[in-house]
Amino acid sequence: MLTVTSTYQATVIVPADSQGPYVVNAGSPVTLSAGNTNPDATYLWDLGDGTSASTASVVHTYADDGVYIAKLQVTVNQPGGAVSRHFAIVKVRNVPPVVNAGADQIANEGDVVHFTGTFTDVEYPDTHTARWDWDDSQKPDVGVVTETHNPPKAEGTVTGKHAWGDSGTYTVTLAVRDEDGGVGRDTLTLTVLNVPPTVDAGPDIYAYPCTVITLTGRFTDPGWLDTHI
Repeated sequence: MLTVTSTYQATVIVPADSQGPYVVNAGSPVTLSAGNTNPDATYLWDLGDGTSASTASVVHTYADDGVYIAKLQVTVNQPGGAVSRHFAIVKVRNVPPVVNAGADQIANEGDVVHFTGTFTDVEYPDTHTARWDWDDSQKPDVGVVTETHNPPKAEGTVTGKHAWGDSGTYTVTLAVRDEDGGVGRDTLTLTVLNVPPTVDAGPDIYAYPCTVITLTGRFTDPGWLDTHI
């Protein structure tokens, strides 16, 4: 006859269960919860981005997109209690920047118009590039970006300047791209007014009656695409 005696038969069994995978947008909170909880157990999370937590459930915000491994360790605080670990994948999706191209404007043809747009990005570590599209026959221009990277979000301004060669209504587009390929866009309406040409008929002249004379006048027009009669 065989008799088996368990020294720790009353010790609770609390296996680690990280409940993954999790999917969340960068900059948005996600709740990571241990699947098994017990008052006689302690919990330690390594959240994969250099932060940790010591509760069974933790609300965390990942500052940048990517794939993180959240590691849960559960320790049973009873005699003979076991230590177990379980890992969860956390997929953090990229969020494009939010862009404001600025207010609508009115300008004269030929004038150089200055623009200042702004943007924010919940992924505050990200860096950004920008482009202005002028809605005319000229190529887009790279925007000059000035930005800060302080939690909880990156903030920046984008400047640019351009002149239009003809009157009309144009849709100016500002596109801001983050380092992960996310693009945010916004537009403004620019109304370009026609400017009449400036004319010089030439100096005063004297002539004899019935004599053919030649007159030469000159004009300039800031709307360099205009034609004239």
